[in-house]
Amino acid sequence: VGTDRGGTGAGAGAGSFMAGVSHQGTLFKMGKRFHSWKRRHYVLRDRFCYYYQASTDDKPSGVYFMEGCFVEALKDDDVHRAAGYYGIELQFSTGGERDIRLLYTRSSDEREVWVAAFKAAALVNDFDKDYAMLEEIGKGKFSTVHKCRSRATGEVHAAKVIDKLRLQPQERELLRTEIAVLKLVRHPSIIRLYNVYEDKKCLY
Repeated sequence: VGTDRGGTGAGAGAGSFMAGVSHQGTLFKMGKRFHSWKRRHYVLRDRFCYYYQASTDDKPSGVYFMEGCFVEALKDDDVHRAAGYYGIELQFSTGGERDIRLLYTRSSDEREVWVAAFKAAALVNDFDKDYAMLEEIGKGKFSTVHKCRSRATGEVHAAKVIDKLRLQPQERELLRTEIAVLKLVRHPSIIRLYNVYEDKKCLY
C-alpha cells in the first residue's frame, strides 16, 4: 500500500487513464479522529485502486495495490446497518504485516458489485465458486480434508483445508515449498494437485 502523487486522476484531463478503468464510484470510510463518515471517489484500473477526494480531481490522494488482497463483505452490525452503510474489508499483506481497510457502500446490492470488482482486481479466486464442499474424510494437526465436487465438471476431488493462523512462519514456508513441488509433479503413484486457493484464514 502506497501513495501516488502522479498526474493520473479521475478528472476530465485523465484521458487514456480512464480507458482501462474496470469500475469506479463513491465509497465511504469512517474517520479515525472524529468518527465521521468521509466520502471518497474510488477508481479500479488493472491491479490498482486509486482514491480521490472528489470525482473531479485530477490527482489521486493515494493508491492501493490490489493483487493478493483478501476481500470480503462485512457482517452487518446494527449500528452501521441502521445508518445505511454496508461494509467491505480489504486486507493487504505488506512485509508480512496485515493492513486492513474498511470501506462502505450505501446499499447491499452496491456492495456486491464492489466486492466482485475488488476480487477481480486482486486476482483472488473463491474456493466456493469453483467447488462444493462435501463431508470430512480426514483430519490432521492444522488441517482437515473433505470431499469436494467441481461445479464445472461434477468430478469429486479431495480438498485439504489448512488453518494458516495456526502455522508458524517456518511451517508456512515448508507448506509453500510442498505446494510448489506438487504443482510440478505428474506421476500415477503421487496425488495430483489441481488448484490452490487462499483466503485470509485458510489455504485450500
